[in-house]
Amino acid sequence: MQSNEQSSKRPRIILGITGSIAAVKGPRLALLLSQNLKSHVKVILTRTVEQAFWKEGGVTQRYDEDAWKEFWDVVGSCKDILMDRDDEDDWRLTDGCMSVHYANEEWNNYESLSSPVLHIQLRAWADLLLIAPLSAHTLAKIANGLCDDLLSCIVRAWDFGQRECSNGKPVVLCPAMNTAMWDHVLTKRQLDIVKDFGKIATSTDRVDDSVVTVVEPMVKKLACGDVGAGALAELNDILQCVKNSQSLNGNLRKTSSHSTSTPNTQQQTLVQRKSAMKKAFLQYSRERFSAMQATHQQSQNQQMSLAAPISPTPNDAITLFLPHLNLGYDSLLVDLGCGDGRWLVTASKLTKCKCLGIDVDKQRIRLATQSIEKEELADQIQVRYQDLFEFLERDSLHFPIMDVLIIYLFRDAMKRIVPLLKLRANEMKSGMKILCVGFGLPDWKTIHMEKVNGIALYLYEHA
Repeated sequence: MQSNEQSSKRPRIILGITGSIAAVKGPRLALLLSQNLKSHVKVILTRTVEQAFWKEGGVTQRYDEDAWKEFWDVVGSCKDILMDRDDEDDWRLTDGCMSVHYANEEWNNYESLSSPVLHIQLRAWADLLLIAPLSAHTLAKIANGLCDDLLSCIVRAWDFGQRECSNGKPVVLCPAMNTAMWDHVLTKRQLDIVKDFGKIATSTDRVDDSVVTVVEPMVKKLACGDVGAGALAELNDILQCVKNSQSLNGNLRKTSSHSTSTPNTQQQTLVQRKSAMKKAFLQYSRERFSAMQATHQQSQNQQMSLAAPISPTPNDAITLFLPHLNLGYDSLLVDLGCGDGRWLVTASKLTKCKCLGIDVDKQRIRLATQSIEKEELADQIQVRYQDLFEFLERDSLHFPIMDVLIIYLFRDAMKRIVPLLKLRANEMKSGMKILCVGFGLPDWKTIHMEKVNGIALYLYEHA
């Protein structure tokens, strides 16, 4: 039997599921939130999900029939337990309580002026709002302040910290859409708008201080057959982000409803909380990447560390910086951590240059290979399964003749690269360019720097 003290600490999560193909993963995600995190979960469906993806006998049921059946069994058992006792922390609930709500439920049950307003009740009830998947349509609605269904009304009324004596409640957004939609300029603008909802009005006016966290989509072959960014993040990654929010925010209900701290103290607390959350999720990403590196056959006898973020360079950045690289048909571009190969493919198509991509993620190498074959560029581009530090230390075939080196790595990895480049400086071609995405090279002089979609890019030239 659970004690009341134990059950009262269960986090309360609203899981919004919107009209993306990834909605088929909703039942499994809800079960993971309930079972792994012992959370109370209220699932809210948009109209598209309710009428198409989640209808009886539909694609969601066929996609994961076990999760579908278990999900509705749990919802039914919670309803049975709570019929005689309005207490979702009942000890008989081994995992968290679960319920499902629909787009028009609020107004269908609204009978008089004294009737409760459901989206206000849910907004007050929840500790955290998770929208996974977040479709392009729902993102646009939220960014423009529309509230024509239950989920969008909750977002409009959400506690982003706009009221005095409130630190705000976390929001985790997990976009999922076609690559063309994800790369569209409106998507970035709309995500920035939503982040601004929870931004603290500090003197620096930093978006990083928002209570909103965006878990970026994966790069893979999508359901439509396209290859690129847009797939819903791994459920375990989403779970980890929610878990970080919970552990770093403590009992959010007490914090949000009983806070008596001053506005300055609240701002400092939220800045610290957001910073800690980002560090925790970054550490998780590093651990996952290190585990992936450990599988590399040549890494068994050496200590491997973190390397590249598992997220692609924005296409806008590639388009903007490609003219600065002065590539031609006789040039060689090397991309360390090439990912899905977008730098390689774009550069080869537009400049006819030769390219070499290095990566230790076999899945992304497969994606890059598919893109290369699709564009019929196999005679111009080679991708290699290799540790990037090993390439910098030992390669004698490509290193001396490369004209451009693309680097998109974590800050710690950049510090490790500097002495390697210095050690082999005499082997570099005169005029060779190095383009760093995200973090610059310490002690190197930048010839051009620009921010694209919030990401800094630094261009260097070897004398």
